[in-house]
Amino acid sequence: MTDQPVYLTQPGLVCITIEGVAPEIVLAAAHELTACHDITGPSAPQPVPGGPGVHVRQYMYARLLPDR
Repeated sequence: MTDQPVYLTQPGLVCITIEGVAPEIVLAAAHELTACHDITGPSAPQPVPGGPGVHVRQYMYARLLPDR
């Protein structure tokens, strides 16, 4: 088991990673999420470690639904 990243220690905070072949594609997908949800804007595109393409990250608070 690994330690949880410091930025994810708050309850309900989630990190969403979008990977794709080109920066334009991942940024377009990220902006679609931003338009529809209460989520941060995307990070700058970064190379995918050990693989092709790029990724961006976004953060949001998940709304936890009560048990049914």
